[in-house]
Amino acid sequence: MLQEPTTSWDLRYVPVETSSTERLYMLLLFIVFIVGIVELVRTWRIVPSPKISLSTESATLVKRLQTAATRLKQWIYLTFLTCGFLTSYELSRESKRLLSERIHDGPAELVYLRGFFALLGMTFIVAIFVFLVQWRIIRRIARFSDQIAP
Repeated sequence: MLQEPTTSWDLRYVPVETSSTERLYMLLLFIVFIVGIVELVRTWRIVPSPKISLSTESATLVKRLQTAATRLKQWIYLTFLTCGFLTSYELSRESKRLLSERIHDGPAELVYLRGFFALLGMTFIVAIFVFLVQWRIIRRIARFSDQIAP
């Protein structure tokens, strides 16, 4: 008599399908990341060297850097607000699905949560990157402010 081989499923390797809202959110994260890179390059072009000589344009440079820092702050807020909205929307949708099916399958919920936490991780990575760019701009502003007011 032949024995049938037994197979077991490893849920770590089951592919997770992303919803259209998750795809739009990943597009937003990509856009925010690109905005952070653009602002970083702009600040490098505005102030090519931290050892720049004191000139009459220092006040305008400080103003431009402050504007860039404010823009980045707004993008950080947008990222976290969108993440909060997506979190509430997705959890609401998933809970409705679980209640309508009346099946509470632990592994299926774990697969869903794995994808959800991956989105949260991407959110924090992009937000930290944009925050670090903003921090660099603020440091340059402080350096210029020290040069302007001796």
